[in-house]
Amino acid sequence: MNIAIILEKEGKSKEAFDNYESALKVKPNEARIHHNLGINMKRAGMLEHALNYYRSAMDLEPDNSVFLYNTGVLHNIKQEFPEAIDLLEKSIENNRENVYAYLALGDAYERQDQPQKAVYVYRDLMSLNVNVHGLKEKLSELETKIKYQRDAAQAEQAAL
Repeated sequence: MNIAIILEKEGKSKEAFDNYESALKVKPNEARIHHNLGINMKRAGMLEHALNYYRSAMDLEPDNSVFLYNTGVLHNIKQEFPEAIDLLEKSIENNRENVYAYLALGDAYERQDQPQKAVYVYRDLMSLNVNVHGLKEKLSELETKIKYQRDAAQAEQAAL
């Protein structure tokens, strides 16, 4: 597996894949190998194969926040937002300091047109006292959007 990781860093994805597959034959229950194969497949644009490997990794280590995060991100890419949200929330439950999981979860809520939920996630992220470039601006934009939607709904209700 270490050779596969080196090959991956050198941009030799096919060779890395072959080495991961060899490692998997030796250690079929090693979750990290399945996970790394998922990363390899995702980079190659083979999202369904990546998802299968991620699922295999999660079957072996269901509480691993990194596996949950990467699988959630893949579902987000595939626009499968309910699945993405579920996995990203679990990732955060298992590792409250995974900044990237908060960002991905907020993005999933935004893409589902649930700005209020995105705001809650981003506020939780801000409570970690980490500096995320552009986060304050994003919060401001979302709060403006929420206010606009609320004002439009009230105006529509008043017109009835």
